[in-house]
Amino acid sequence: MIELYEKIAHCFDISVKEIMYCTLNTPKIDMDHVLCGQICHNDIVFVHRKGRRKNVEIKKIEPFLGLTIADN
Repeated sequence: MIELYEKIAHCFDISVKEIMYCTLNTPKIDMDHVLCGQICHNDIVFVHRKGRRKNVEIKKIEPFLGLTIADN
């Protein structure tokens, strides 16, 4: 798997360390579609790479906290 990540990083002139993971056939963050070894000839590989770091402070004032984090 690391060899594939190295090839992808080389093609797009990025560091392998910038690649968090790859998904097959969907750009969505879907753990059911994470690349895990087998790729067919008609699969599309989407690379999810690290962006800029962002610090966020959350003040919890209710007994429960529902949280969804998405970065597009």
